[in-house]
Amino acid sequence: MANRATLHKNKLEDFKEYLDNRGIAYRPGKGTWQELQVLTSKHGWQCIYSRADMPEHLTVQDKLCPLVWGYLEQKRKETGK
Repeated sequence: MANRATLHKNKLEDFKEYLDNRGIAYRPGKGTWQELQVLTSKHGWQCIYSRADMPEHLTVQDKLCPLVWGYLEQKRKETGK
């Protein structure tokens, strides 16, 4: 299961910086569709995928959603939105 349109593709590099700041490991994705793999403490490597139908958004595996939501919440607080 995956959550679509959670993370915009132009935010991927910023998301990697967020992971770096928290000491969370990540690595490049494998194959055509994987953009990134992120290491979670409970679930191992989880993937973020590119999408053919909406190339501006990425699909995030459900087990990564809390981490992505934390990133998005931090960005909202920083921008005041």
